Amino acid sequence: MNRDAMREMFLAAQKQSDEDQWWAQAAINEWNKAEAEYRAAEKAKAERSARTHVARSSPRTGSGDTGGRHYICPQYASSANPTGDFAVPCYIIGRESHGSYTADNPHSSAYGAYQIMHLPPGTPPAEQDAIARGMALCNWNPPNYCAG
Repeated sequence: MNRDAMREMFLAAQKQSDEDQWWAQAAINEWNKAEAEYRAAEKAKAERSARTHVARSSPRTGSGDTGGRHYICPQYASSANPTGDFAVPCYIIGRESHGSYTADNPHSSAYGAYQIMHLPPGTPPAEQDAIARGMALCNWNPPNYCAG
């Protein structure tokens, strides 16, 4: 094989190698773009899920509005709370007191709509709501409640 033929063969191999590298880089770029889009979509999905979880209560007993920590539970409305607006999700109100601001637990010192421990009997509903809004929801979630 003469020198010119070898040179042509070398240049053809190098051109093929350059094309292969270009295609490989293009594939890597597409993969990275798809991966970034997937991660962004997963992050958005997680954020939506977190907002939805905080903003609503149990679908079995009512739904909370999206304006903060207010949960509308019409099934537990009473003269003390005619709109059924509570500071915690409806399923908690249903489990703890059925919406009664005078519920007194005979087995503990819990009292009121939220069954707050050591709450004096006769505590006004507005004060119970304010205390409950200042508490974390984990206070009502067994088995570890707010234990970290």
